[in-house]
Amino acid sequence: MAVTDTTVEAPPAAPPALAAAKPESRPQAAAAELTAIEHYLGAVDHKRLGRRFTLAALLVTAGLFVARAVGWAGANSADPLLGTWSVQVRQSADIAVIVLGVMALIVGLAIYVVPLQVGARGISFPRLVALSYYSWLISTVLYAVSILGDGGLGGNSYEMGRLGIFSLAAGAVSLLGGMIAVMTTVLTLRAPGMTLARTPMFAYSMLVSGALWLATVPAIVAVGVLMQANRAEAGAIKIGAVADLRFLGWQPAIWIIAIPVIGLAVDVLPVATGARLMQRFVFRGLIVVLGVASFGVWAVDPNLAVNTFVWAALAVLALVAVLATLAGLLPQLRRLSGAPAAPDALVGVLAALGLLALAGIVGTLAALNTYGGGEDGLLGLPAVNGLIDGQSNMILGGAVAGLLAALAFWGVKFTGSMPAKGAAAGMALLAALGGLLAGVGGVIDAVASIDGGAGAPETAGWLIAAGSVLLALSVLGAAGGLAAGLRGGESDGPVDPFDGHTLEWLTSSPPSTNNFDDELPEVVSASPLLDAREASGTAEGSEQ
Repeated sequence: MAVTDTTVEAPPAAPPALAAAKPESRPQAAAAELTAIEHYLGAVDHKRLGRRFTLAALLVTAGLFVARAVGWAGANSADPLLGTWSVQVRQSADIAVIVLGVMALIVGLAIYVVPLQVGARGISFPRLVALSYYSWLISTVLYAVSILGDGGLGGNSYEMGRLGIFSLAAGAVSLLGGMIAVMTTVLTLRAPGMTLARTPMFAYSMLVSGALWLATVPAIVAVGVLMQANRAEAGAIKIGAVADLRFLGWQPAIWIIAIPVIGLAVDVLPVATGARLMQRFVFRGLIVVLGVASFGVWAVDPNLAVNTFVWAALAVLALVAVLATLAGLLPQLRRLSGAPAAPDALVGVLAALGLLALAGIVGTLAALNTYGGGEDGLLGLPAVNGLIDGQSNMILGGAVAGLLAALAFWGVKFTGSMPAKGAAAGMALLAALGGLLAGVGGVIDAVASIDGGAGAPETAGWLIAAGSVLLALSVLGAAGGLAAGLRGGESDGPVDPFDGHTLEWLTSSPPSTNNFDDELPEVVSASPLLDAREASGTAEGSEQ
């Protein structure tokens, strides 16, 4: 049988209409089919979501400070400004400014900055981040509606009271979703060679903060669930909700909003002074110590918790952590030669640390006074006194001042334009002054109660109201600066205006879609950019 050669013809080419599209054209075509609303709502880029989150949180925080000022001023005047409504506004704003305000601002900043700090191309669970933002925003609107309807946490309306509890718990859960995404990013998406020991301190502090949030938010949800399940009347909601949630505004739980400020300060000081950070492992330990001292879920009932050894011990531990951090960072300033690289951020974090240290002292005095003192403590003050409120206001002001300093430090990464010199420092100092003024009100009330005095509640109320006004003005000023930068368009700003040490200063300002256009080098220390400048001979110093 003969074998013959045969020729197999190739199949005809597919018509152009059936040919596969180029891979790079598909996203563009899909994007072109989206409407403006779909494009806005469907955003999953952590930078776009972080900008929205941060700006919205600034506005919400400012509004809550205004409500807080109105509530405190109205409830403490002879002729109440808003009648009985003043008390519920004050109680509602006192808790919400922490949960829906400052905590949301922390999440917004972390969503934007942390992936850049650790060298990630994006954030973990971007859809969760988007859900976190929109659900927090809706919860905040519902909470405002409940306050306007005489509900909130201290109103007389049954339905509006239930709505207030539900929306506060929903907002807390929403923020926890964003925090989980940030924590996962730090744990799983770090650049090659970046161990946890080499992780930037702000990103590291978010891990510690997140652990405390995971323990605290379920307590808020539990209060909400119990209030909904019990179907208590308006009076029971008014009394029970305020009693069960006020632990959030007292030590030790109030310290959870200060932990990121410590991490920020440890990142800012070396950049501002142009010198490598000494003893980094000590600062990591101090952040953990403050985290331990911030565990406050066990103190849900302050009436049973404040007069205990544990409460006093945690107050002392928090003070030690803050004072040790401040004492460890001040020698860094001696290494400064010439003008600081980031003056606004430097002024802001120093003001925040100083106020937090003062808050720690006041809180320790309160703890020592109440521990074992019964009706009259060791200092001759009532067992539960204005010192606790004074400390809480100082921590609140210190946290806000530190977060505004963060906007001064990373503002160019948000908008591409440098914040106006001096403006950011002024806003941070104004926030610190507001926190100090409100804190002094509580201290005056405590001192006036010595030797059986009646205290000075009206004076304290007016000072807290005035401090809240200053805090609102500072936050509004920061929001205006950020909005102006965003409204001007995302221009190409300086990549590294401060000679930064960590990876966020390696990318463009603002960063590109994938954060880093080039492959990142192996990270061999906690200050990779400083390493590169030293290797090129443009910086001096050695790894400590």
